[in-house]
Order: sequence, then C-alpha cells, then structure tokens
Amino acid sequence: MFLEWLTVRESAALLGISDRAVRKSAENNIYTSRYVDGVGGSSGKQLLIALESLPQEAQDRYHKRVLEEKTEAYTNPGKHIEDAEFKASVVKSYLNSHLDCSKFLRKYNEEHETSITLKQLYSWRDKFKTKGIEGLIDKRGGHNRGHSSVPDDAWEFFKAAYLSQDRRTFEWCYRETKKQFPEIPSLQAFKTRFGTIPEATVILERFGKEAYKALTPYYERDPACLDSNDIWFSDHTPLDILVNVEGKLRRVTLTLWIDAHSRKLLSWIVRVQSPNTDIVKQTLGEAIKLHGVPKEVYVDNGKDYRAKDGLDNDNNYSMAHLLGINTIYATAYHGQAKTIERFFKTLEDQFSKQFKTYIGRNAQDRPERTKKKSDAQLLKMAPTFIELKQKLEDYFAKFNETAHGGKGMDGRSPNEVYYRDLKEKREISVANMDGFRLLCGRNKVYTVQRNGLRVNDATFYNMELVLRYSKQKVRVFYDPANIDEITVTDLEGRFICSAKANAKSVFRDRTADDYREAKHIKKEFYKLVKSYGPDPNIDVNMLIAQKQAEELAALPERTVSETTEIVPYEVPLMKELSKGTEPTADNEQEANSDEITKAMLNYLRKIDQEGGIA
Repeated sequence: MFLEWLTVRESAALLGISDRAVRKSAENNIYTSRYVDGVGGSSGKQLLIALESLPQEAQDRYHKRVLEEKTEAYTNPGKHIEDAEFKASVVKSYLNSHLDCSKFLRKYNEEHETSITLKQLYSWRDKFKTKGIEGLIDKRGGHNRGHSSVPDDAWEFFKAAYLSQDRRTFEWCYRETKKQFPEIPSLQAFKTRFGTIPEATVILERFGKEAYKALTPYYERDPACLDSNDIWFSDHTPLDILVNVEGKLRRVTLTLWIDAHSRKLLSWIVRVQSPNTDIVKQTLGEAIKLHGVPKEVYVDNGKDYRAKDGLDNDNNYSMAHLLGINTIYATAYHGQAKTIERFFKTLEDQFSKQFKTYIGRNAQDRPERTKKKSDAQLLKMAPTFIELKQKLEDYFAKFNETAHGGKGMDGRSPNEVYYRDLKEKREISVANMDGFRLLCGRNKVYTVQRNGLRVNDATFYNMELVLRYSKQKVRVFYDPANIDEITVTDLEGRFICSAKANAKSVFRDRTADDYREAKHIKKEFYKLVKSYGPDPNIDVNMLIAQKQAEELAALPERTVSETTEIVPYEVPLMKELSKGTEPTADNEQEANSDEITKAMLNYLRKIDQEGGIA
C-alpha cells in the first residue's frame, strides 16, 4: 500500500503542535518518516511524515480538508485566478532574486512557510515566460467547472456498469452507455466526472470488502494502556548490509520479538537462510523461556506465521492454542500498524548505516561508495557473519538499556518499563520443559507404515508403534534442531512412544554389523509379535473336544414320540441302487463297488430313454 507523505509543517498543522515537536516525534519513531532530496531543510534533505502514522483524528481532518478543497475547485472558478496570481508572484520574486532555484526556494519556503518544490517552480517559470499569468491559470473544466456535461441518467447507467466486480473496462462501459444514450458527451467528459468518485468507493465496488479494508485506517492500541507481556510483536526483515559468509557476499534476515508496551527486545535470530515457521516458533519459545507466556501476539500476515502447528488459534494442537496465546494478524498491506516496523527503521538508521557495506533498501538508496566497488573489494570491507551477530547482540543490549521518549516510556529504558509494568509472568515450570520443547518444534499428522514413520526424509522405527498402529494416523512432534528423534502421540494427544531415526549411509554398503543389527531387530520384533499371541502350552483342540464331550454327556436322551407318524421317504435312485446291492446267501460276500457302478449306469440309461425322472 502506498503511503501519503506530508511535510513537517502540514503535519504540525493537523496535529496542532509545533514543527519542532513533530520532528522530535519522528526521531523517536512515534511517526513513520523519511528524508527525501529537496529544499526546505538545512541539509538539502526534506523530512516527510506518513499521514497513516498520525492519530486518527489528524487523518480525519486531513481528508476533510482535501474534500473541501476539491469541492471549492469545482464550485469556485475564481479560486484558480487567485492561485495563478500567487504563482506569478513567486516566479517574479525568483527572477528578481538572481539566486539559483535551490537557494531561492530554501529561503522562500522558510520565510513564507510554504513547501514549493523545484519541479513546481520550473513549471511555473516556463508557463509564465510563455503566456504570462494566463498560462498559470488552471483551465481544466473552464467556465463549466463543477457542472458536468454528462446527463445524470447516463451517468447512473455508466456507474452501474463500471462499479461492478465484473471489472469491465472504462471504454467498454462508455460504449455500452452510448448505445443507451446516443447524445452523451465524449469519453474524456466521463473520465473527468469519474474523478469525483473517491478511490475507496472504486475499490469497494470493483474489488470487494477485503480490498477495501486495506484502504481503511488501521487501529493501533496505545502502548501506554498495556502492561508488559500483554502483546508481543514479531516480524522478519532483511538487513541492508553485505556480509562475508564463508567468503561470499550475502544478505542476512532478522527475525525479532518485541514487547508492545515497553519496546523491550525479547528474542531474535539472524541467519542467511530465508525465515520459516521453524524460526518463528524457535524465537517465540526462547522469548517465553526468558520472559513468560504473553497474552497476545500481533504478527505479520505471511505464511511463516500462519502454519497450522504455529500460531493458528483454530488448530487445537498449535503452539498458540496449547499455550493460551491469542493471535492477531496484521491487516494485509497495513504492516505499519505494528510498532516493530518503526523499530526496523530505527535499526536501519542507528545500526545498518554504520557499516561500510550498507547498500540501502533499493538501488536509489544505495550509497555511491558501494556502487563503485567490486565484489572482491566489498568482501574485504564486509563484516563476517560472526562479527555481525556479535555487534547486533551488543546493539540490542544497549537499546534495551537506553532511555526512550515514546508514549508511556517517560524517558525510561525498555528494560525499566518492562519490569516496572510486568504485573504477571506466566512461567513454564521445569517439570513441563520437555513438553514445552516439543511445542516449540513442529507437529504434524502422519500414517504409520510397515517400516515406521517417514518424517523429513528420515525413517523412524519403533516396534510397538508398527505393531499396534500400522496404517493408522498418529501425531508426530519433533525439534527442528534435533531431527534424530521424534515423539509420537495418538490423535487425541495420548503418548505412544519415542522413536529414533534409522541411520543409513549413502557413502558405503551395509557392513556385517549392519546385518547383525538388522537381524537382532527382526528377532526382537518377532518376540514382541509372539508376546501378543496365544499361550503355546494351551492345546485348543483338546480343550474343545473335552468341552464337546461334556456337552453331549449333559444332553437328555431323546426318543420318538408315540404320536409321531412314521412315513417312508423313498427316492427313486436310491430304490434302484438298492436293488442291485441286495445281498443273498450266495453272493453276500461277493458284492462290491463294481456292481453298484453297473446298476447306476443301467438306471441312468433307462431314465434317459423314458425322458427323465417322473
């Protein structure tokens, strides 16, 4: 989001205080400020104040004044003649002074309390020399200023077409409007009238509420109304210093936690690698171990701070939820809402710019001394990574002990205010420190596989885990600083086991010791599996047979009732088969299966001839 910059005099008028008071507040980082090349200052640099960093009342007064000026411009054409006369008087004074433009403007702005720029003076001079005072009159709109030539009904149709989330182009909407109202004026007339619609209205209607929120004033709680540990801020920032990291020029990134009330720097880390959620949780954990658990944290809207297991209040297993910390995310594009942004500006001015390899935020801010140096020359000038870390640590220690002039500080140092207003310290007990260490690490849900768990390209094996939870989901906790061991719980948070990584060498084949270890693991796993099995001394078949015998013995003797009718049940095939197998005195001992087979074949042939069984 682009900030709107005001001069010191404009800011003082809005605030109702002196220019000196505004400058002092800017120096103390109460207001967001910057220096630009120009006139009006004693050093050729002009101090500008961000409108968005001023109190809301001052911002409201500014917007009201701008609106009144726009209204005046549309309803009072005579005002433009007065403006032209003023511009002409400035040009005449300049021409009569025989000074160069910069010196003249510095003197004129100081004497008349104006903020005319070099660009404005050059433009006024050229127009005055060409057409006189008439050339300085703003003729946009002419006599019809404030009275648009666009008919109201056509204008309403155009607005309905353009101020839509369909985001049609301006030209397309004009063409469609002309189809409905053929007599409308030119496209430029529509553009002129469209300039009267506030930007916020355009954003709201074409891009929606979320985009509109980025334009609305942000709310910042008064630090003086807080106690220590009520709110902590955190963010990342690249340091604009070239550092010698193992013989290469690199930039490093700082991650910082700061107390909102006292401005005390609580914990930090500087590293070459890009920041991530691991670093956010690590530095927060270090701050908590030293200073206790905060009530709220106010952090950037980036993905590093939005990880599920980090500061997400909606996740029951996030660090913030388990520690009872409420997370507030900065509104998108409103990073200036955080006090920490002001500290980063102070850090740049008081620390980064003291190094010979300071390169600025962009190419325009980069000092000439670094532009003209080769990488080899810069490498000799650059501090080493260790040197930078030590200097940064010294600076932070000094900052915490230096008197501060911000709201609620009363000229005291961050350390003094922090400990004076620390009403409650929610401290992690020694007994819970191991669990806290896991919270400061990462946790994620994994599925147990045949070989255990695969986490960060490493395999973690535990016999009990594989046996009881194979193909089930579990939650894994690990410390990024020590990825050789993990702690596993079920999805309800109940402890299952700890597991160590299986070490595999990528530089050689497995040795005999490796095989012996693998054989031992398999043997132990087999024992564990068998331990869950049945007692080998129990003969199940024998026990079942014994039980069946007992059940049969206990059954009462059953006989056919006298009322039961006995009905012979005959099946033709069985009757025929019986005929061929009826024993006689002569052949009883000679009957055999061959005769039975022969009788069956004869019967089947007979059935086939008669057309089947009746």
